[in-house]
Order: sequence, then C-alpha cells, then structure tokens
Amino acid sequence: WDVELEEEIGRAIGDIAEQLDVHAALLPTINILPWLNWGRAQETYGEDPFFSGKMGAAVVRGVQHSQKVMATVKHFLANNIENTRWWVSAEFDDKTLHDVYLKAWAIVVAEASPELVMTSYNRIQGKYAFADPKFISILRDVLGFDGSVMT
Repeated sequence: WDVELEEEIGRAIGDIAEQLDVHAALLPTINILPWLNWGRAQETYGEDPFFSGKMGAAVVRGVQHSQKVMATVKHFLANNIENTRWWVSAEFDDKTLHDVYLKAWAIVVAEASPELVMTSYNRIQGKYAFADPKFISILRDVLGFDGSVMT
C-alpha cells in the first residue's frame, strides 16, 4: 500500500505508452469493490474509498507525468457488478453517494487532475450514468473535473 510505488508504476506505464505512441491509458479503475466475485475485482484497489482515491491519484500522476499520455479514470459511477451491468440500476441515498461512491473520485480529481473519465455501463437510480445530467454535473461542478468524459 505504497503511494510512491504506485506513482512509479504509473510513470512506467506512461513511459511505455508514450514509446508505443499510445495517448490514453485505460486506468485506474477506482470503483468500490462490493464483493470478491465482481468481474473487475482484480482491477480495483478494494472497498475503501479513501485508499482507492489515494492510490488512483498516484497512478494518474505517474501516467500523466510527461503530459503525453492521458490516464482514464473509470467507471463513473457505482459500477458494482459485471454480469448484469447493462441493465442493473445502482440505488443508494445521498449519504452513501457522497461517503462511499464519490469520495475516491473527489480525491483523484483534486490530487491528480486526470485528463479522461470513462462513465460506467450501469444505470444509477434508473438512468444510465453517461446520460444523466445530474451525475455529469456532479463530476464537473462539484468535483471540479474539467477533462473529457467518454462512454
């Protein structure tokens, strides 16, 4: 759980991507791990939003250190299940939204200024994440993200 090492790993990824003329790295995944059988469990930093945010910010800083490769933080927001991701709707109250789901995002945006964010596949409170102005507004206006959003 070494933030400096994670940033060094990000630098290595960014350097390799630059050598291969790759301009966007599709990482990190900072979704909160809800259960071990989740199909993307190996891509996340676990269930702690603070830890996920700190480690995610470190790898983003590393990847983007040369300003030639963009990190793509994913999946905004509440991407909690793989096998039903196309039709499931994540349901939670505002406290859970802010204390669990947005905390890692707030840390990464504030500490690392990622260039790209990929939206999640699932619905959130009945609407697809990429199509709901409420959640895109939170990303931009509340968290201060000013990069590009991709689906």
